[in-house]
Amino acid sequence: MKKREIITLFNEIENDIMRLFNNSIDCNRDSALIMQKLSILAHQVSDYLQSISLDNDDDKILVEKTEIALKDIVDCVFGIMNCFNSANICGFDSEFKSRLCNSLGRLALILRFTIAFRPDLSYRNENISCLYEQLKNLNELYNDYYTYNHMFQNTVWKFLQRIDIRDTAIVVQGPVIYENDFTIETMYRYRWLYPNAIIILSTWKGEIQDFFRWQANSIGIVLIENEMPAEHGISNIRLQLISSHQGILCANKYKEIKYVMKTRTDQRIFLPDFLSYMRNMLKTFDVKSEILKERIVFLGGYQSSCLCPFEMCDFLTFGNVDDMKEFYNSTGESTKLIPERMNNPDYLEKRARPLRDHSHYDNYVAMKKLGEEKRRFLCKKFMEYLDPETYIVLSFYQRVILGRELMDSDDVLKMYWEFLKNCVVIVDSDHLFLYWFKYEHRYLIDSSLTSMGSLTTSVWMDIYYSNDI
Repeated sequence: MKKREIITLFNEIENDIMRLFNNSIDCNRDSALIMQKLSILAHQVSDYLQSISLDNDDDKILVEKTEIALKDIVDCVFGIMNCFNSANICGFDSEFKSRLCNSLGRLALILRFTIAFRPDLSYRNENISCLYEQLKNLNELYNDYYTYNHMFQNTVWKFLQRIDIRDTAIVVQGPVIYENDFTIETMYRYRWLYPNAIIILSTWKGEIQDFFRWQANSIGIVLIENEMPAEHGISNIRLQLISSHQGILCANKYKEIKYVMKTRTDQRIFLPDFLSYMRNMLKTFDVKSEILKERIVFLGGYQSSCLCPFEMCDFLTFGNVDDMKEFYNSTGESTKLIPERMNNPDYLEKRARPLRDHSHYDNYVAMKKLGEEKRRFLCKKFMEYLDPETYIVLSFYQRVILGRELMDSDDVLKMYWEFLKNCVVIVDSDHLFLYWFKYEHRYLIDSSLTSMGSLTTSVWMDIYYSNDI
């Protein structure tokens, strides 16, 4: 019996209880089956945790924590069973259903995050051994170095501490990712780490299935189901703007909220104290603008660029809630945004290829060598068309910071560097252990050495401390 199988059984029980409440034909039969599964769950958890203690009997802390986890899980399971024994199953009122849902949410978190066991990553593990051999072959083929990075979801070695942060909301926007239960497992992780934070999922009507809704409600996730607009915008830019903005507006309704982090449904941060980290960055670097309340944190690497004005990764942002409201309050409309841009020869010639060509030396040293004439030449190349992420940042800069549209006479690249220096903090994705459940990124982590953009934390620090900007 593995931890994943225990969680799968618990998910089945939770789904059975939800269906019992919603549309059971034979309440007594269905409740008896649930009781039977709960009993099986309790025995399987007990056997599994006892085996962990026996296999690690020289690790006193692990044994102690495992005993505490076993007691908490068994108490929670039998508490739920007692609820069924003492109640009229077919006559549950909404208050009782809510209490039981919350108890199941607590058990869901305990099962996932209090059972610590280190996976076997040695050559003794046949699957791991095969992977290591493939990495070794790649190393020898290219004379480079390929490494294996383990993002812990079911197997947990360190006990994740719960952090009491009440002035920060997490807004997760986009369609729900049901494959591998990715989005809900992300919600479980964030809820365990931050039990008192406001966590908001801002998605679209029709996205949320019944069981997902049950699971999210059980751990206090705020669900926003936006109306899908008729016009999605170029590259779905209006969908991103609307779902992000609506989530932030919802966060702003809570009086205690000062900060908001905006992230995506197909991404997960594995750094446990990520909210503390980003809040501390804002405390460390004061904003040098009378308009913004505080700096805004952006993600480094990926397409975040030193040499292309306002080309910044739009996966994640963090800042004061008032600044964040303004950041995503754009129309998503511009003549410089074009459909199917990668099939447009003019776009490829004037933006995509120059971006690619300059990515070979997109770095602080190259940036420092640029005179005004060269800066203006680059901007003329880059700014005839915009990518969606560039549009969002540039729109905010023009509307809020500059208060006007850019003009041909402006030294746009220098203005971009001043924006980075005075209003922004860059945090690298690998500092956050950011995982992207999409494309090849499921298995490959981009670094600034391989990504198109080289605006990283270290480069941003150079800009921040530069006397020439």
